Amino acid sequence: MAVIDVQNGGKLKLLVLTDPKTKKPHTVVNDKTTESNYRRGGSFFLYPWVGRLRSEELDLPGKKIKLDPPIKDANGYSIHGYYTKSTRKIVQKAENILELTAEPSYKPNDEHFPNFCEKFILEEDRLRIENVFEGDSTKKYPLYFAYGYHPYFSFEGKKVDDLVLKTNVHQLVELDPKTNLPVLTDGKLTYDKVETIIKDGEPIKAELNHLFFFDESKAGDQEPLFKLIDPVEKVGVEIVSNIANERKNVNLCYWQIFTLPDRTSIAIEPMTSPADSFNIEFPKHVVTLKDENDFKDANWEIRIINV
Repeated sequence: MAVIDVQNGGKLKLLVLTDPKTKKPHTVVNDKTTESNYRRGGSFFLYPWVGRLRSEELDLPGKKIKLDPPIKDANGYSIHGYYTKSTRKIVQKAENILELTAEPSYKPNDEHFPNFCEKFILEEDRLRIENVFEGDSTKKYPLYFAYGYHPYFSFEGKKVDDLVLKTNVHQLVELDPKTNLPVLTDGKLTYDKVETIIKDGEPIKAELNHLFFFDESKAGDQEPLFKLIDPVEKVGVEIVSNIANERKNVNLCYWQIFTLPDRTSIAIEPMTSPADSFNIEFPKHVVTLKDENDFKDANWEIRIINV
């Protein structure tokens, strides 16, 4: 079962998946937030930037884009893009399928960013999210963007400290602890070992607010993934992008991991880019749409697994 709030950002508010081996249902997303803490639960769409931006003006080749961000963080940085709470238009609604796009009345900086669609496909043990980004004749090409999702996961009756986090990502991207922006060395991202933060097989005791990178050049046929495991119940939720048998032309290869202060849930966020991607080795860390015939697509999945 999945509950998606079309009036509030297409937010995934509830997700119950069934263990294929035991046939037991598990609630893995359960949004209990209110208006005041809306972005501390559920799962919501990040677009056309992810994380934070250093400036509200994007100074790009041949164009300058002045942003009017709907939300800012405690440091005054624009965060999470335009669409975390905006109303969606339903493109398709069928049994176990819901396809959404932006409400036509709300498309800020429309000439500078692609049109998008989100498709949610529910099966007994998984939820697939597919995304397509397209242009049209009204746009000012090339178009640059980043996107991702911000889902919070939990198991009923368990704290984050009871759970184990596993991953196959390759590198930790260093963040400034005061700003949560990437630390740059000679204008480039700075990397460290994943093992400095995630200890394989050990419960999650640390406070996490960290960015990770999956290097496609080292991946072979592997899918980038994180597993959140309840070792007592022997069940886990697996968050996977770039589905191996359905390779798309955009990779969600950056992952932001964040634990809430009350330790009730953990955000595991698949993204195309690091925070502030428009200002780091541009255009290396953003997605580019070159003309109105171009398009980009990507996918990711939430799966229940028996361990």
